Amino acid sequence: MNEIKNFINPNSLPDQQCEFVDENGWGCTSKLFVQQFRIKTVNKFQSGTGQTGYVIVPVFVCAACGHELIMK
Repeated sequence: MNEIKNFINPNSLPDQQCEFVDENGWGCTSKLFVQQFRIKTVNKFQSGTGQTGYVIVPVFVCAACGHELIMK
């Protein structure tokens, strides 16, 4: 069985920048992000267990301004 391997060099890819712009027109262009978690509550009727449940959703926020990165 021949396996084709495609390797992508991360250094050749463009960096994602923060896209936050405040009401005064200041824009954050930081390229550093921190992973945080959003916790969603699932009510006992939706969970299927009869008990309140939780869903952990990983998100990335800008290390400079705290704006959440929205994945498009």
